[in-house]
Amino acid sequence: LFRSVSSGGNAAGLLKAFHEWSEAGLSETLPSLLCVQSTGCAPLASAFERSELKPVEIGEPNTIAHAISNPHPPSGARLLRELGNGERGWVVGVTDREIEAAQSLLAEEEGLFVQPDAAASLAGLMSALRRSVIGTPRRAVLILTGHGLKDPSVFDRLEISVQTSSAVDLERKLSGE
Repeated sequence: LFRSVSSGGNAAGLLKAFHEWSEAGLSETLPSLLCVQSTGCAPLASAFERSELKPVEIGEPNTIAHAISNPHPPSGARLLRELGNGERGWVVGVTDREIEAAQSLLAEEEGLFVQPDAAASLAGLMSALRRSVIGTPRRAVLILTGHGLKDPSVFDRLEISVQTSSAVDLERKLSGE
């Protein structure tokens, strides 16, 4: 399971739910959780990389992924404890360029327009595979919260071709005529 992380509370809750699911006998195996932060604000990813159980102090956030740029995550220590030094999951940092590439890929290949914070999940999957943090998963679930219009700054960074059409001409334009 891949998700972007800000304060750490939601991710820690997911890990707790996985544990309770197992304790109730509902599953013999538990999913792993890969949490993703932007390197422009990565107190949890930095702490995880150093095997620390307390978020690393960082300066002012500098990232396009504003919704996950929390320099003082209130549930960060709890999440780092729940991850158990990689036994139950990981935290990785990805660059804004990786986030932008993932955002474009989701739009072009899947037809999903998500905000940068959500695209960080895919960027994290691609980065973790490239860096051999994880092996190739049998199945991957990306949590993509946040529609792209919640943060339309992508329109300032990318050249996007916009065409207008009347309703009458729409079918013809879509077919490429």
